[in-house]
Amino acid sequence: MLGRGSENKVPIVVAVALDEAGHPIHMKVAKVETFSFAAIAYWAQGSLARGCEVISDGLVCFRVVADVGWLHQPLIVNGRHPKDLPDFCWINSIISNLKLALVERSMPYISRSMLIVTWATSVIGLIAASTSKR
Repeated sequence: MLGRGSENKVPIVVAVALDEAGHPIHMKVAKVETFSFAAIAYWAQGSLARGCEVISDGLVCFRVVADVGWLHQPLIVNGRHPKDLPDFCWINSIISNLKLALVERSMPYISRSMLIVTWATSVIGLIAASTSKR
């Protein structure tokens, strides 16, 4: 099975705070048990600033952020290329750089041309992504 539910992947959530000009100033990456309402609510309560706007990729579990006090704007990204999602440009850049750094650090013998980095569904304020368990 591929995607977020794969047994070979660890579920993570990433949040990026932007300044007034729309540039990233903080990032938080955390492993969650699952992409469930309970896991995301627990993570959000301990990780997001009160009053922030959360933009997500529309994964159902992110609906809970509105239930626990944040303004939630889901953007359905299914089948769209990252370049067609300008709201997610910073999170995509950060995740791509993070994946590349982790892979290059842990497996330096793999050439960049051999590296296959899957585009993780992503958002500015909150995202669901998966990373391999290696």
